[in-house]
Amino acid sequence: MEKVPHVVLLDTGANWSEQDNINLERGYMQTFCNEPFLEDSASHGSNMLKILSRNLKGTVKVSMGKVIADANAGSPQSFARGLIWAAELYPDVVVLPLGLMKPNSSVKAALEILANTHCKIYAAVGNVERGQTESLYPAAYPECIAVGSTQQRQAYQQWATKPDLLIDETVVTNVKSMKNIQWGTSAATMLAVAEYLNDEFFISKSQYRTY
Repeated sequence: MEKVPHVVLLDTGANWSEQDNINLERGYMQTFCNEPFLEDSASHGSNMLKILSRNLKGTVKVSMGKVIADANAGSPQSFARGLIWAAELYPDVVVLPLGLMKPNSSVKAALEILANTHCKIYAAVGNVERGQTESLYPAAYPECIAVGSTQQRQAYQQWATKPDLLIDETVVTNVKSMKNIQWGTSAATMLAVAEYLNDEFFISKSQYRTY
């Protein structure tokens, strides 16, 4: 029996929809905020699930931790607790399509624990149109694969810490039903995860042979 890869998403929770999340198996759900997990007022986490689902070539198990109450409010403490929780699940991939503006020792320590599980950790670097001049955290930490957008390539040249990957988020499929989403590095980070899973778990290597 083939292994179903396990992904942990730390975000704003989710309004889980079996219809939308056709390639996703629902895993563990946990909230680290003063808000119920299934209350996703920002729609950010729900849209991140849709992006992942619609760009996969197979099925993955997704566990979700709610680390911010809406698109603009969170704390380093909830973020760190979410990272520790993710480490306890020993997933294949952890994805962070969000981040903090400043470094934090608790988040860094939790990230190091997570990295010791040898999972892939993808994190968004943030969007320059919001006035950023450096990467978000934890994307700026070496434990993460920092994901940026090809649309913002030129601006990153001025950053001290540059993205590890640049992804064109405009290739997301079936986007018409996604509302209130910030197209940028959040979407790009989910696409990077889908690309990794497709290459590592779902797409036969023989498809790329030229002989």
